Amino acid sequence: MAAAGGYIPVINVRGSKTFPLTLALGSLGSRTLTVLAAGEGEEFVATDAIVDFKVTNTPVAPEAAPEVEAKGMSATCAKVGKINTPMEFTIKTSTAVTRVALFNESGAGLASTSNYVDENGVRTWINRMSLGTVGQRTLRVNMAGADRAFVDSGEIVSFRLTR
Repeated sequence: MAAAGGYIPVINVRGSKTFPLTLALGSLGSRTLTVLAAGEGEEFVATDAIVDFKVTNTPVAPEAAPEVEAKGMSATCAKVGKINTPMEFTIKTSTAVTRVALFNESGAGLASTSNYVDENGVRTWINRMSLGTVGQRTLRVNMAGADRAFVDSGEIVSFRLTR
C-alpha cells in the first residue's frame, strides 16, 4: 500500500495538526488500518485509533462542500534570496482553494513543500522551495479549487536571486 501526503501537516487554528493521506489500494474488500503516531524524532507507535473502510469499484459521490469561491488574494516573498537556499512564499487565498503552486517564467510548475492555516475565512499558505538560477525572477501563482484543476490566480511574486 502506498500513502502520499501523510508527513506534511495542515496546522489548524487551535494548533492541532491534520495529516491528509491519499492511499492507492489495488484490491477490493474491507480494510482496517491502525493509526500510528510519533513525536518529533521519535519512533512510530500504535494508537487506540483505527480506521475501517471498504474498497469497491462503485463511484462514491463527494460530500457537498459549501459554496465558497476559490480565489487568490495575495502572494509575497523576500525581495532578495540566494540560489539553492530555501525561500518562503506566503500566499493568501479563500478557503475554497485546495492547492497552490508556483510556476516559473517558462510556465513549468516548481516543486515545493506546502502547509496552510485557515483563519477568519482566509487560507494562508506557506510554500518553501529552492531555486538555482541567478537573476530577477517572476513566478506566477496558480491555484485549484474542489476540482483540483490548476488555474491562474492572477498573483505573481518577483524577487532577485544572488550567489
